[in-house]
Amino acid sequence: MAGGAGSRLWPASTREHPKQVLHGLPRPGQTLVGETVARIQSDISPRDTFLVTTHAQLDALRACLPQIPATNFIVEPEGKNTAPCVALMLRHLRHLYANDSSPTTVMILPADHHIANPNRFREQLRIACGHAESARCIVTLGITPTRPDTGYGYIERESTALTALALPDVAAPGPVYRATRFVEKPNAECARAYLATGAYLWNAGIFIAPLARLCDEFSAHCQSMWTALACFQNPEQLARAYAIIESQPIDVAIMEKQTDLRVVPTDVGWNDLGSWKTIAEILEHDASGNAIATQGQRVALVDSRECLVWSDAGPIGVLGMTGIAVIQSEGRTLVCPLDRAQEVKAIASALATGKND
Repeated sequence: MAGGAGSRLWPASTREHPKQVLHGLPRPGQTLVGETVARIQSDISPRDTFLVTTHAQLDALRACLPQIPATNFIVEPEGKNTAPCVALMLRHLRHLYANDSSPTTVMILPADHHIANPNRFREQLRIACGHAESARCIVTLGITPTRPDTGYGYIERESTALTALALPDVAAPGPVYRATRFVEKPNAECARAYLATGAYLWNAGIFIAPLARLCDEFSAHCQSMWTALACFQNPEQLARAYAIIESQPIDVAIMEKQTDLRVVPTDVGWNDLGSWKTIAEILEHDASGNAIATQGQRVALVDSRECLVWSDAGPIGVLGMTGIAVIQSEGRTLVCPLDRAQEVKAIASALATGKND
């Protein structure tokens, strides 16, 4: 899934050039979408890798991923959250693999996540695939929380693990549990309680399931959407369908309705890089706790600590500040406390609509 605007990372991330295609995020010379595809290429070939995006981002994605066939880029007429995105992808895949006699397993991966331990991540995906294929069910990777974060949704799991499977290329399969419920972003008190129980995992939006099972779930729970997207090969009809279908996250549309959902607890150094504060967390820091990411631009921080500076457009100076972000990109500038970085989306929206209050 590669169609998000990443507006909480404005001004560097825009609708036409979102965070997943920004060079240097999280490392020089890299893009998030490039790393996402690279992480799975030892198990999944480019011809079996598909990206769902929008017209505005299509050229940038193709430039980042020249190894992916041009026909494997699935274009949404407009962004309508993750349920229509996945449903459109499933329509394409069911058509492409209609004559394949072997069962087809689908991995649904956001294109903009950072994974510090890709080898362990691939192992977790193999465990999830094994359970999805064995039980013909949907499996999700639940991130083991490291703090009581209010910015993520959570998944509650049962206390007793399911029977481990003997899997090739997995020396010691970790535990897999039945998931009992999804919880939306909690308040601070609930987040602390979730962390204390050990039974809650962050919802990373990563799902693995048989293609046929996913198609059946959409047909059962999102019948109008599923029927409308039968026109996936006709751009004009598809645009009309998108104009009327409901905008829904896949968690609400499909996953919360499952009675046999399984979850693999996953500790792989995951970060969704959803704000400038999370960007600051993964970058290297100087002796004063400052994180600096530039494209060859000069930066001077004097008597300042725990700040983030990002620039691709010119030199930046910071004097006597603590805990702020200074972001400069393509003639756009953001200055904000890092503790309020989750609110940057409001700035992007206000500038897009001409409001300045």
